[in-house]
Amino acid sequence: MSPEPDLEKYVQLAKELGAAEAVLLSAKEIPFDDRQAWKCRFSCPFYGTNLMCPPYGPSPDEARRLFSMYEKAILFIIHRDRDDYDVDECNKAVLDIGLGLESKLEEDGYRLSVSFQPGPCKICNPCPLRYPCKGQERMRPALPGMGVDVIKTAEEHGIHVDFSSKTLKMLGLVLIG
Repeated sequence: MSPEPDLEKYVQLAKELGAAEAVLLSAKEIPFDDRQAWKCRFSCPFYGTNLMCPPYGPSPDEARRLFSMYEKAILFIIHRDRDDYDVDECNKAVLDIGLGLESKLEEDGYRLSVSFQPGPCKICNPCPLRYPCKGQERMRPALPGMGVDVIKTAEEHGIHVDFSSKTLKMLGLVLIG
């Protein structure tokens, strides 16, 4: 569709929507590690509690197939003070940025763009674990549950993620298509 330089405006839009950093990258370079999804299964309290996380959300194999259909993606990160924000608020902020990018991309002709969130869907709490979902227009799969190694992706593209600081950091991703 559009030449790559035109995609940089969406990187800027991610920042305008609240991302601290954002980068344009090749969707083919996004690494998968099935251990991410396995870790969800054995150590995440949200496993099996919503439609966007394992075992209900897309599997790593399904995600690999989907990602292989895209050329470009935008990875972004938010920073929030741990004293002022909790994890759910940060997850919602990432979701809002991703949906904002997705909407603008669709408006500009990239009709198959799709965003992903860093953690569990909390739109319906508790999730009824059945379709149709009343939050279906906003729900997006969790990156770790699909086996996406989002930390490695960030580090490989100059976004440092340090979970030991007083700052909450969460990553989001939008495939452009």
